Amino acid sequence: MTYSQLSPTKWSAWCRNLSPTSRRFGALACVAVVLLVHVGIRLRTEQRRPLVGLLGLYPHSYSRSISLVAGLGYERLIVGTDAASQPIKDFLDLKSPTLSVDQLAAYKASLPVQTGGDLGNCRQVDVLRSGDLYVAAAVWKVFGISWPALVRFYVAVSALACLAIFAAARRISGSFVVGLTAAALYAFCRFETTQVIRDANPIWFLAFATYAMVRLGGRQSGLGLALGGAALGVAAMIGYGWRPQLLFFAPLFFAAAVARRFLDGDGLRRVALTATAFLLAAATVYYGYRSTIDPVDTVKFGSGFHVAYFGEQSRAALAGAENDLQICYDDSKVASDVYSYRTANNLEPSVVYDGEYSASIRTMYFEAARHHVSYWVRSLPNSIQAAITGKLAGDAWNTWRTAAFAFFLIGLFSVSLRGVDRVALALLLTTMGFYFGIWFGISPEQRHWGPFLVPVCIIGGFAPLVVQRLAIALRRDGLRRVVARTQTWYVAAASGICLLVWCAACLTADHVSSQARADYWQAAQEQNRTAVEVADSRRSPQRFQVDFPEGSAPFQRGYWVEVEAGTEAAELNCRHLRLSSRPIEPLLDWEGNPRGSELHDRIHEALWWNTTTQTRHRILPQTRQVFFVTCGREPRCGDTRSYSLKIDLSGDAKIAAVRECELRDWRRLPMSSVFQFDHPGRTPIVGGQSSTTFQQFATTPEALAEIGLNDVKMVEDSAGKTSRR
Repeated sequence: MTYSQLSPTKWSAWCRNLSPTSRRFGALACVAVVLLVHVGIRLRTEQRRPLVGLLGLYPHSYSRSISLVAGLGYERLIVGTDAASQPIKDFLDLKSPTLSVDQLAAYKASLPVQTGGDLGNCRQVDVLRSGDLYVAAAVWKVFGISWPALVRFYVAVSALACLAIFAAARRISGSFVVGLTAAALYAFCRFETTQVIRDANPIWFLAFATYAMVRLGGRQSGLGLALGGAALGVAAMIGYGWRPQLLFFAPLFFAAAVARRFLDGDGLRRVALTATAFLLAAATVYYGYRSTIDPVDTVKFGSGFHVAYFGEQSRAALAGAENDLQICYDDSKVASDVYSYRTANNLEPSVVYDGEYSASIRTMYFEAARHHVSYWVRSLPNSIQAAITGKLAGDAWNTWRTAAFAFFLIGLFSVSLRGVDRVALALLLTTMGFYFGIWFGISPEQRHWGPFLVPVCIIGGFAPLVVQRLAIALRRDGLRRVVARTQTWYVAAASGICLLVWCAACLTADHVSSQARADYWQAAQEQNRTAVEVADSRRSPQRFQVDFPEGSAPFQRGYWVEVEAGTEAAELNCRHLRLSSRPIEPLLDWEGNPRGSELHDRIHEALWWNTTTQTRHRILPQTRQVFFVTCGREPRCGDTRSYSLKIDLSGDAKIAAVRECELRDWRRLPMSSVFQFDHPGRTPIVGGQSSTTFQQFATTPEALAEIGLNDVKMVEDSAGKTSRR
């Protein structure tokens, strides 16, 4: 007797004795309750969210949506300084929740004499979200131009995604309870309530594509294969109009469609039919979106490796490792690093995000990867846990995370159950592994975690089924026979092999990283040979600070700080502070109309905002150690901000000596690390959040105090120029 033939529980028997109508009504009622809870949680959150919380939507982009509603075409509105334009500005600046019909009519009537700019904030984002902007126009055409109306519409879309997760889980398992559990996990997840729509919407499109992929399985007629392939092609590509990153998943779903049909025993002709339908549908959606982009306004932003590079701050936090290359989540700091790196390597300054900039940041990314591959590999268990639960460094466990982690681990055993769609489960796990590589390698941030939610909920939904089957099996056959029949030894052997592979990978990665780190250590020693002693008057036993005033003078400095460790563990905190006297304004405001390369220039000029980064470093007791840090400024790129470096020691550790050097032949990345003289190649582990970054903040006393810069005093001279004391 197989486990699928075992007698059902009393609850299952009672359910089966109900009439088909009663069972159908009860099932619909349960699904409706979950969906109502889902909608209620999200609506309640949106009602409490301040309107300014929608800033992450890049609201100025919706100027095109208003233009469509007004019948003016898919163009940015020309917005002037007159009274008729003010309601448009207030709405797109999130100062007003609605734009009335009368206000829009008054604006249209003023168009013949409008002479203002049409830029608004972040114009370049428009070309990446045409689907979003057209849908917003349709919603506003029906319900009126209103931010709450758009939010409620997307809450309804989220509810449809919840329904898709329920349907996919039920079809894979053949169990209503599995589908309901998966939907409940999604409904109670707080991710959507903590993120703006722009960061949450990848979940919805992946849920629809997953359901289309699951529906493609089983016996199908030729027409069914064509329609199923086309539906999956549309579902896999439609999200491109909201987030271009979703293009990553299109090849994966195409491979899943082909694998699905092959594994179901179809011949080459039927597989080709499915593949052709998928490609035709996907191409239609893709080129449909591309046709909405005005070539004159299209600007190629080479920001992929730029984002992946500053993702190193999050990767270091996942591993609890020292952020020893000063890589932080700050576009300004990254751009500064690129320009300094290009200057050091005798390359001409580039323009932010252009081809040369992208080539340099790509080189820097792979250099950092070689340096950090050790903790990349070692942090794999923590990273996988973060992918399942969304718990990143500094976050706390909550009820949902605990339940989701437990449900997911139990649900993994569903691959050994009979009567479930194992091919679909394997494809779900493949999807999760595929995105894990993208998420970790580019930017493992909280707001990018969403696409994991679909496979986590569906696989976690199998937990009740696994527990039920296991309980019945134990009661009937006992532990010994259950272990034998469920092939537990094979699972244990596979787990052991994975552990051995991971250990071998750790050893290999340690060797690579140690060599890279040893190279930096040798370079730091070379710099120290030409360094000069810093006077004692410029430092105290536990603090060292150096300031470079705002101006156009370039500098590249290195500081060799010898630490006299005490009898207990201590911590070194290093702060890099860059401040500008320029007023803090939006990156691109309601003025001008730059396009193409001119837009690059505007971004480049506005990039040098106020920013501060603090890194934590561990000081081992009774160990000879040195802290080596680099800092610099390259004004040829436009960065003339003041620069302040401050080093603080805690515990009973003391600064024994500080040496300053002009960085000569330093063609490497910025450095900020504690080296042990006995083991300079070892990657230091500090635990928790190893660095924090703040950017684009004001220099008022209140704003500075809020981010822990109470020691920075800003004054204004007679000419109105702000400076730091």
